[in-house]
Amino acid sequence: MKYITAQEGIVISLGRQGENEVVTVQFDASGWADEYGAGSFELLHERCKDSAPYACPITVEDGIVSWVVSNADTAFAGRGRAQLVYIVDAAVAKSVIYSTSVLRSIDADMEFPDPYEDWLVQMHEDAEYVREHYEGALEAQENAEAWAVGQRSGEDVPESDETYHNNSKWHSQQSAASAQESADSAYEASRYAIQAAGYVGSPLTSNTKAGMTDTTKVYVYTGSESGMTNGHWYYYNGSAWTDGGVYNSIADDVATTSDIDELLYS
Repeated sequence: MKYITAQEGIVISLGRQGENEVVTVQFDASGWADEYGAGSFELLHERCKDSAPYACPITVEDGIVSWVVSNADTAFAGRGRAQLVYIVDAAVAKSVIYSTSVLRSIDADMEFPDPYEDWLVQMHEDAEYVREHYEGALEAQENAEAWAVGQRSGEDVPESDETYHNNSKWHSQQSAASAQESADSAYEASRYAIQAAGYVGSPLTSNTKAGMTDTTKVYVYTGSESGMTNGHWYYYNGSAWTDGGVYNSIADDVATTSDIDELLYS
C-alpha cells in the first residue's frame, strides 16, 4: 500500500487506470474539531469525465482522514479533483480543492464499478453499526435500572441481603455508563450516516411513505404503515427507501448516570 499525504498545490497521483486499493490518500484535518467543534467528515471526488462529484468511503482516526483509492476512483484516466468537507450540524466547512491524477493503462476500455456502490456499502455498514449500538444501549439501560431498584430476575431483593444492595450502586452506575457510551456511539454513527447520504442539516419528515418524494434527501418517518418504522430515518438506495435505524435522538432515549443516581437515592 502506498500512502500519500494530500498537500495544497500538489497533484495527488491516484495511480493507473483500474488500479484498486494500492494507494491511500491521507488528509491532515487534526485541527478542524478544535476550530469548528465536533463534527463529521465527507470526501468528495470528481473524476475527469464526471459531471458531478461523489462521496468516497473514508475512515477517520486522530484527525487523519484516509481514503483507500478503489478501481471506481481510477476508472478514468486524466485530471480530477477532490475536496474534504466537515459538517457540524448545519455548518459546513470545506478544504481547498485538490487536483487528482490517474494515468492510462492498456486495459483502458474495460468496465469499472460505479463509485456509488462503494458508498452504498458504507451506508449499510453505518446503519448496522447504529442498530447494534442502540440495542446494546437499551440492554445496558435495563441492567442499570434493575440494579438501581434492587431487583434480581425481575423480583425485589430483600433489604436483608446487604451484599447485594451494597453492590447495586456500583453495578448500576457501570451499566448506566455503558448504556450512555453505546448511545453516544450510535448517535455519532447515525449522524455520520445521515450526512454521508448527502444531506446536511435536519432531515425531512413524513408520516407516509408516499410523501417521501425527494430521493436526494433523508426522511424521518413518523407514520404507522406496514413495513415502515416510526422514528427511523430512511435514505434512497437507488431503487427503494432503506431503513437507516433510529434517528439521532438516540442518546436521549437511554438512562444517564444521573438518572440512575436518582433511582438509587429516591
